[in-house]
Amino acid sequence: MNLKTIFTIILVVCSITFTNAQSKELLAKSAMMNADEAYSNGQYVESLKFLKDAETNLGETNSRIQYLRVKIWMVLATDEEFQQPKYSWQNAESELKIFFKVTPENGYVPEKYDEMVLALSKVKKNIAEADEVRLAKCDAAIEKDPTDWEAYLGRANAKADMKDYQGAIQDYSKFIEGYPEVANIYGFQAAANIYGFRAAARQKTKDYQGAIQDYSKIIELDPNDASAFFDRGKTYQNKLNNIQAAKKDFEKIILMNADAGLIAFANYYLGEKEKAFNLLDKMLKDAGDNIEVQQIVYYLLARLYSIDDNQAEAIKSLKSALEIGYEKFSSMIEDDEDLDNIRNTQAFKDLLNKYKN
Repeated sequence: MNLKTIFTIILVVCSITFTNAQSKELLAKSAMMNADEAYSNGQYVESLKFLKDAETNLGETNSRIQYLRVKIWMVLATDEEFQQPKYSWQNAESELKIFFKVTPENGYVPEKYDEMVLALSKVKKNIAEADEVRLAKCDAAIEKDPTDWEAYLGRANAKADMKDYQGAIQDYSKFIEGYPEVANIYGFQAAANIYGFRAAARQKTKDYQGAIQDYSKIIELDPNDASAFFDRGKTYQNKLNNIQAAKKDFEKIILMNADAGLIAFANYYLGEKEKAFNLLDKMLKDAGDNIEVQQIVYYLLARLYSIDDNQAEAIKSLKSALEIGYEKFSSMIEDDEDLDNIRNTQAFKDLLNKYKN
């Protein structure tokens, strides 16, 4: 092959690369325009999807994407129909942190930067007050109409967030009592979520038999819900010492087309420790340059190493996960019982303090 041919090939490759880059940039601009239009029309969920498309095509987020994401979550937080104010305020806070990471002080559009600075204090204030406000609204609604079953559900969620698990169980039960055919009204997935919320609250009050009943109800609604099989199996094994029942649930997960992470943990509980760690190592290798997947796998490894009482590797994996970003796990890491074997170590406390700040 002569030099002229080689040079021609290089030009073609560079041209294709440049064209692909241009194409992705155009797709990102188009997605951003669609996001702006959807936002203007009050189609907030659709706008979030377009913003994700823009980010995917750019290969990263930017100030403009983050600005609109924050605005959307703040609007949804005040939308009575969305009914998840605290969740929305927390998402707004997470997106704000990313906005400030990718935006120099008084950068982007200075007025919009200043707007985000003001938004931060508003978001923090509303996160702190969200549960009390929701609780007060639900109390007033129930006092006005004791058959307002939706208010019982809202109050149950608020109580669960405030760690009043016994009160949450009572209200979840009241809601289910009001809507005995909850699956027909809300759909199977929504019904499964409600039973899942009550199961989680029952776990907190050590009502493990009650939790088993709720996991079984989820499985009745959706026999392919691998997470419900896993949670039930884990409860059978770790809380009720019913090894045979747990074994059946873990084996069921492996036979299903379940998430690879769940299969890894199921293998671990079945005594196949090496296979469990190998599966997660493979997931990490297959993740390539996808940092979102990397972060999830590192967190799974931290949990598995902690369960296996390998504190050094658990801390190492957790550090790798948190280096990518703290926000994704901020709402779960302090209550994740899989991390109990490292929770009281100084290394764990130092790690949390570092990334919280």
